Amino acid sequence: MRGSSRGKYKRGDEPEGPPGRPRKPKAVTGAAAEYWEELCELLEDMQLLTRADGIMLARYCRLLVEWDTTMELAERFSLTADKLGAAWMDEKAAPILDKARRDVRLLNADLCRIEARFALSPADRSRIGAERSQSKVVERFFGGLGQGRPSATA
Repeated sequence: MRGSSRGKYKRGDEPEGPPGRPRKPKAVTGAAAEYWEELCELLEDMQLLTRADGIMLARYCRLLVEWDTTMELAERFSLTADKLGAAWMDEKAAPILDKARRDVRLLNADLCRIEARFALSPADRSRIGAERSQSKVVERFFGGLGQGRPSATA
């Protein structure tokens, strides 16, 4: 739970996906396949990838390609203020540029949500690091007895 003091307590019975690299879906091709390989390697190194993550990772890779394409279109008009001003005045270019700007904002929001789930931002990684370090301390001092809490009778 974000924003709640209860969020730091893990239930302990939360399911985890089976470890390993997911099978790449057939729909992940071209540039999305390149992103797939790069991200799988990165997430495996971070020990955050499970076989259950395939569909979400596939969507992320395909959205990244869409974001790249939309950014390229927007950047064509953004090279100079003169070009951008002319594009807004052009009846054919203005709707394309306007749609590209909206698409970039929407794609950005979608990508950020998926990145948070894969801990691809420093803030999300720090949250995972805190959970891992807390469990190591509990294991070290209490050996996992009573889920880290000393028994009242001990």
